[in-house]
Amino acid sequence: MAILTSSLIVASVPIAASAVRYDTATNGNYVYTAYDFQTNITSLKASTPAGVVVEPTLVAGGLPQFSADGAKAVWTENDQNGSWDIKMANSDGTNVVTVASGASNPRPQNPSFSPDASKIVLAYNEDIHILDAAASQAISDSNRIIDSPGFGLFAGNPQYVSSTKIAYVGSQTGNPCTDAYPGIYVKDLGVSGA
Repeated sequence: MAILTSSLIVASVPIAASAVRYDTATNGNYVYTAYDFQTNITSLKASTPAGVVVEPTLVAGGLPQFSADGAKAVWTENDQNGSWDIKMANSDGTNVVTVASGASNPRPQNPSFSPDASKIVLAYNEDIHILDAAASQAISDSNRIIDSPGFGLFAGNPQYVSSTKIAYVGSQTGNPCTDAYPGIYVKDLGVSGA
């Protein structure tokens, strides 16, 4: 279960949390990224359901998304020089690998696993891509499944809803070049051109 929030008080320290996730893979703790107003640092945090801050077992530069069985996590990391990585690891923090990396914008967003954790779906440059859940992959035209035409149209925040379907937030054209219809769409991976 994911809980989105704009602020949170943990151990009497005000922080801005981008998202919170409760998962049995994290020993029943809440895992979240947090911006500390006192130090100006964003970091991965964990706390018990009672609000006690604990050390997360997974060290990630972004909020990880866990596989359906809770065994793996995937996330993006960005550095101050503009470089980015998509990282994957076991949920206990072991076996960290770089799935893909790049040196500048655009940056990948919202990576998450397929139900069997063999694939990773993500948004990149307003399009949707699927990569193998393995080291040294490349984001390219060959793994793009949704190609946004630009002009204010986009596709983002993809999530598998079954082994053959992906839901995403996006927009589609109405009248040529005049209207765009934002919404939640479903891509059937088993249907060509869907």
